[in-house]
Amino acid sequence: MKKLEIGVHKDIPFNEYAADEGINASTLKHCAKSPLHAHAERNHPSKQTPAMALGDAAHASVLEPERFEADFAKGLSCSRRSKADKEKWTEWEAAHPTQTALGEKDWNIVESIRDSVSKHPAASELLLGEGLNEVTLIWEDEDGARRCKGRIDRLTAYGKYPAVVDLKTTKDASVQGFGTEIARYHYHASAAWYLRGANALAPMNRRFFFIAVEKVPPFAVGVHELDAYSIEVGSALCQRWLEKYTRSLDSGNWEGYPAGIINQTLPVWAQREIEEEEAY
Repeated sequence: MKKLEIGVHKDIPFNEYAADEGINASTLKHCAKSPLHAHAERNHPSKQTPAMALGDAAHASVLEPERFEADFAKGLSCSRRSKADKEKWTEWEAAHPTQTALGEKDWNIVESIRDSVSKHPAASELLLGEGLNEVTLIWEDEDGARRCKGRIDRLTAYGKYPAVVDLKTTKDASVQGFGTEIARYHYHASAAWYLRGANALAPMNRRFFFIAVEKVPPFAVGVHELDAYSIEVGSALCQRWLEKYTRSLDSGNWEGYPAGIINQTLPVWAQREIEEEEAY
């Protein structure tokens, strides 16, 4: 793997960031299952799903409009089933050799996401002021033994405080809905990791904001600030995962699930359902 210099980098293409050997939050999150899963993800990253591709296009449209224009184009409305349609697509691809085709539906979704974000007062304030988008951070952990990395959507300021901004497409940007996604997808751990990297390079009291935008009509936007407790919990998770990962990295023994018998019981939510049914 390649190495970038320790520090804050702008204008680093994603493929160069991905090639750096540093440990990132996307890898560590898989330690929630086991270091073996994290090792597998690092060496054989998951393939991009249609939802991920749509999210990438939306990110580019909002945060990197020049890249969006260069990398994406509105595709044809026809399928590739008939010979005539295949010929049309062949001509389209020849005219757009480096661009990804977005279907009309996805193209309209991306435009709606961009427009909704730009019209939201707090979101637009976070995005339009002075700051840097798509920032790569490379740092060494506290003891200098581990090389770490992160890619932040935006570094800016909000009020009197420096801030980190993370843009998320979601099904539900409401307080409860997006709160559930924060917990389910460990967004609080990602936030803590980004703050950890930023503070390793330039210590200061930063705020953390998610701009959550729904990817279905009416494309509503919610700006959520993560509180100190959530950051603390996320930081503890990152530390636990990092220790697990580096132990396996040092030993070469990538631990999976426990080797012995696992005592299993019904999840709490299932027990509650049973209790509720018995109450009637």
